[in-house]
Amino acid sequence: MYEFYAGVPSFSLNNEYYRRNQYSIDQSEKQVQHQKVLYVSQSAKDADLAFPKVDGAEYYGRFINDFESFRKLRVFIENPPDAQTKRDKLLKVYNPYNEPIDLKKLRFNVAFMTDNTKKKERWRIQPKPIDSTISRLPANDTLTLTFRLPKPTMKNPRYIRIGISENGLCYGINGKKIKLE
Repeated sequence: MYEFYAGVPSFSLNNEYYRRNQYSIDQSEKQVQHQKVLYVSQSAKDADLAFPKVDGAEYYGRFINDFESFRKLRVFIENPPDAQTKRDKLLKVYNPYNEPIDLKKLRFNVAFMTDNTKKKERWRIQPKPIDSTISRLPANDTLTLTFRLPKPTMKNPRYIRIGISENGLCYGINGKKIKLE
């Protein structure tokens, strides 16, 4: 809506607090890559400015000179994990972009959810490539990594979802909801 009324490009990060929307499938991300942008969120972390919403809540903005996001990365777990085992799990990350992505730019988390898929806990995970010499996600390809599923403190989690944060941005919606065994 903002782009329509303002006449300037806009892009939604579709982060873990919201749902996917048209920005997940259109080319908006490409328009803002490596551009100077105003990153607006409800977090005051490193804010350059603040402005109120009609309901009194505050939004904060931070200028990013070379914006880079990878919201189209997709995460897959083939075998439903068991929250109780301490074995490593396999995680596949598909990179649909035409360039490789340095793994150092990415952070991963797992959200534990209830029966009604409400997120209750989020834990950072540190997947590692099976081949330890790999340091980048190959372009238009899939990389297999291993990770340990942290033990949740909540009782009886039913689902998990993996998210990716790129360059310190909010975690995205990169994986599907997966039922725990």
